[in-house]
Amino acid sequence: MGRPLPTFEGFVGQRRVVSVLKRLTDDSIAHVRPVPPLLLVAPSGFGKSALVRAAAARLAASKSDEPSNLHVVQGAPRTAERIRDVLFRANVADVLFIDEVHSCDAVAQELLFAALDRNATPDLDANDRLDWSHFVPVAPISYIAATDRPGLLKRALAARLTRLELTEYTTRELRTIAQRAAESAGFSLTAQAAGVIARHHHTPRGVRHLVELTHRLVDSPHVTANRARRVLRQLGVDEHGTSPHERMFLRALADAPNGQLSASALERALSLDPKHVRDAIEAPLVRRGMVTINANRIRQITTVGRAAVAPSARESSLASAP
Repeated sequence: MGRPLPTFEGFVGQRRVVSVLKRLTDDSIAHVRPVPPLLLVAPSGFGKSALVRAAAARLAASKSDEPSNLHVVQGAPRTAERIRDVLFRANVADVLFIDEVHSCDAVAQELLFAALDRNATPDLDANDRLDWSHFVPVAPISYIAATDRPGLLKRALAARLTRLELTEYTTRELRTIAQRAAESAGFSLTAQAAGVIARHHHTPRGVRHLVELTHRLVDSPHVTANRARRVLRQLGVDEHGTSPHERMFLRALADAPNGQLSASALERALSLDPKHVRDAIEAPLVRRGMVTINANRIRQITTVGRAAVAPSARESSLASAP
């Protein structure tokens, strides 16, 4: 069995996007028509998949005889045949969710916008090329795509999708997510401990993973703020809340002329893949005011960032190590 579908009512944060999705799914149910094609845009771990699953659950609840109406396709090269297979099997009121849609190749993206325009899909020839001379009708279903790199979509497909941008989570929302994760795992997490975890991670996925790891490392049914801080120190997080890779990022900037570097220069300095640098390192530092990005896309270390990697900060971090 798959994991249970979430509900909008149980979703923490993203109130604007949740409100839009609820209204669109309710309109779909009331008028027996698909949800308009959507593109959810947000960094990895922000809950795009959970929102789509909640929309599918709301639509499925109106049809008790069709409990499984969600079809998921992971974006990747050569996915056109997989998408066509789903379209041929799907029924009215089903949802096709294309995650990481930017990873779909040109053929798959062209197939999708053809299906959106015509409720039909062109044939594929033996070389996986689209045959625009012959179309096969498909059911009118709801199309929802998700990405953290919208600029990689073909313009023809992007123009056919209504874009919904998710916003950053507040510390209060992340603290609630941490406490719910602990409750689901069967242990207690004080509000202060949840705050310690929430301030370190800026995504719901990261917070839930850290809650699980904290539970395992503490090995106690009751996690306090001090225990949470002890776990963070074991993971290399210092009193400024920066991880080892974040400190590498900040030191590369601090040592650069005027504290500035391009994204590509930082990626070379860290010898890590660009997506990890952008999502897991740079984004939290920007959020915490340690790094800024100017109009020319140059990264600049701030006074707060310099303080985190000053010699006195390094000595303090070493002294506080377990």
